[in-house]
Amino acid sequence: MLKLEKIGPVHWEFVYPVEFERTWDNYDKAVDLLMIGRLKEAEKELKRILRHLPDHLDALHHLAIIKEQMGDTESAFYIWGQAIRLGKKAFPDKFKLGRDRLEWGFLNNRPFLRCMHAYGLSLLERGNKKEALSIFEEILLLNPNDNQGVRELVVDLYFSFQQPEKVLEICRLYPDDIIPGVLYGRPLALFQLNRKEEATEHLEKAVKLSPLIARELLKKKHKRPLIHPDMVTVGGEDEAYLYWEGSRNFWNGTPGAIEWLKEVYNNTKKCKEDF
Repeated sequence: MLKLEKIGPVHWEFVYPVEFERTWDNYDKAVDLLMIGRLKEAEKELKRILRHLPDHLDALHHLAIIKEQMGDTESAFYIWGQAIRLGKKAFPDKFKLGRDRLEWGFLNNRPFLRCMHAYGLSLLERGNKKEALSIFEEILLLNPNDNQGVRELVVDLYFSFQQPEKVLEICRLYPDDIIPGVLYGRPLALFQLNRKEEATEHLEKAVKLSPLIARELLKKKHKRPLIHPDMVTVGGEDEAYLYWEGSRNFWNGTPGAIEWLKEVYNNTKKCKEDF
């Protein structure tokens, strides 16, 4: 059975039974098969592991990925939910969400955090925004370092629920963040709250750090660049396009925001040219 053990004042880590170690060769084989597209064979290997270790969270996670790639999104959704339920059974009563941490830096915690992230994304795809937000908020409480980029999803959801104050709460947790959702989300939230002077200060910073995002938001026509499925170029055209694709409704839906962005962008560009 999975266990969760305290390893510091607020830090916890999953502890796996010794039987898990005996499955690594089969697990690695399954992942390799998945990577080269031999889905049926990978599925068979993972199911063999799960027959003996039904709470092998990484096996469940990759089985769900296989189901999703096969087009069986219903089974994938169920498997990720099952993985979360199994993981939470290991949480003792004395674990307090918001105080205690299940950080990504401890390798044994990653399978559970991966399953939570994937389950939240599945909820989003189903249109269950409130449930997805709850999952993502919980991930941030467990792992405030947010190695998975969940904060950007939370910002988007707060904007969709018209909660700019909540957006700023997230931004305050990551004051020097350059992830687009936070970098450009902070000034937009401030603008929505009629704090224009402060908003302009942060927007100027955002434009200087990631000017391609501002340019993409201001374009009349948008051409999708080459986008790698597993990587985004920081400051690149792909990053700018993906931000526009996900956040254009928040900017276009905020009266005066695009005109304000254009003014700040032009002024920032002029200052740079003058220098």
